[in-house]
Amino acid sequence: MMRRPEQQQQQQQEEEEPEAEVEDAGPTLQEMFVRRYSAETRPWIAFHPDAYEVTVNVALSDDASHEGGRLLGVFGGAVQPLLRAEGDATVHSSRLLHAVSAMTGGTRYALILFFDRRARAGRRTRWSTPAAAVSKVEGRDAFLEDSLAAPDPLRLLS
Repeated sequence: MMRRPEQQQQQQQEEEEPEAEVEDAGPTLQEMFVRRYSAETRPWIAFHPDAYEVTVNVALSDDASHEGGRLLGVFGGAVQPLLRAEGDATVHSSRLLHAVSAMTGGTRYALILFFDRRARAGRRTRWSTPAAAVSKVEGRDAFLEDSLAAPDPLRLLS
């Protein structure tokens, strides 16, 4: 195939120019799903860290629309509820220990998005095991062991 002189010149320039370095684009979306909580189907989730680098948790239900089912986080060794209105998003690293307290009425929905720098082949474990969660936090083992065994993590606030 014959190229015109301007095409040859453009190709030659492209070959001579050094390749631009690609900057790290940061974490990319790896997985996304909607989680449904109710007393009958998924009443609570024990404390755990997530396996992906960054988690975005979007409240699709206002906290006032159901009983229980509060998103909880461990901050400075203390469990704290994260009160959210519909549409509020919580963004956290995989190191944050978090849980959902027991649902006692209504239905709670959340949109979960996991981001990571590493592309994954096939399905990956979404969160670490409770034992792994305990080992990641120094000096709080007894507190965490109690919270991991608790069917209702919110009881730790009283």
